[in-house]
Amino acid sequence: MIELIKAGKYYPTSFGKHYVFRDVSLALPRDRNIGVIGPNGAGKSTLLRILSGADMPSEGRIVRTGKISWSMGLSPGLQAIMTGAENARFAARINGLSPSDTKGSMARTRELADIGKFFDMPVKTYSAGMRQRLAFALSMALQFDYYLFDEISAGGDKAFRDKAMAMIKDRLSESRFILATHDVKEVLALCQSVILLGEGQLDFFDDARDGLRAYGQRFGNRDKLDAGKPRKSKFEMAAERASADSKRDEAPPLAPPAIPKAETDGVAAIIADARSQHAENLAARQEKRRLARAAREKQQHPLLAQPPQRPQAGPLKLAVAELREIRGKITELKSEPPGKDRRAAMSDLRSRMAETNRKLRGLREEAPSRRPPAAEPKNPSE
Repeated sequence: MIELIKAGKYYPTSFGKHYVFRDVSLALPRDRNIGVIGPNGAGKSTLLRILSGADMPSEGRIVRTGKISWSMGLSPGLQAIMTGAENARFAARINGLSPSDTKGSMARTRELADIGKFFDMPVKTYSAGMRQRLAFALSMALQFDYYLFDEISAGGDKAFRDKAMAMIKDRLSESRFILATHDVKEVLALCQSVILLGEGQLDFFDDARDGLRAYGQRFGNRDKLDAGKPRKSKFEMAAERASADSKRDEAPPLAPPAIPKAETDGVAAIIADARSQHAENLAARQEKRRLARAAREKQQHPLLAQPPQRPQAGPLKLAVAELREIRGKITELKSEPPGKDRRAAMSDLRSRMAETNRKLRGLREEAPSRRPPAAEPKNPSE
């Protein structure tokens, strides 16, 4: 049983305290499923957090007996860096299951989530629908006296939602549900009583239809509820439009209008002429490109026709290079062991080096000086 004793919840704002509800004393019946309804922003999610123990009332207190699930909604409280199996093990252990029961709970979670190999992968790799499926499977794998659902019952495709609804109805024989929703069909299908939230008030209705009727009278058509009778939602209207479109598509197609044979022959002749003209234009363009390419190949660049030749070195540079070569050979010869051949080769190289030096001096004397002529000094008297 869940009992609120003079409970209230408010949030401080710049305009003062904003109450979700205040001074509520209520014992929720153990044998009934309860729907929580109200306009957007009324505090339905806040109430579920308070009932689960994840949040505390600002005033009064709440007494809970039995096992109560966490609030399951669009943002399931899963650890993103842990795998689905690790989250299942963690949820089982913090809810007091023994190691042997934990293994059974993990196996049931794997079967109910039906996400395949992703069950052993980190939750941060999941899509939004896979996270919702895992969170729903975690709650269904554990046994609670009260299951708290916020806005949705399960994510995924229609087959999984049908499977989830079947599991919920199966659990109704042993447990009870507190469901925050905007869907009138869910309220009428699963709930016998209703909590109506709005404008800082919390009202409990033992009959769900009375609560829906009060919702329509107080808030009008704000959430498509009118005196307990659900109106067609945008999803239902879209489904009806799709059904009408499919019926229209199934109807036999209309026969195309008959066209006189003379007109069809004229159109065919025009199309044939256009195709032949296009083929001629294409052939002319290709021939033009071929001729231009042949002309480019015949016309050769001057630099390609006569490649630049490296200028020959002058006698002065040749003499310098010869002198360097002789000096290198003398250096190599000094590293060889002494002997008659070494002395003869050394004598020959030294005579060649002397002759090259004389030749180099003569060339330098004959070469014109590269230095600019010295400027004549100016006459100070001028």
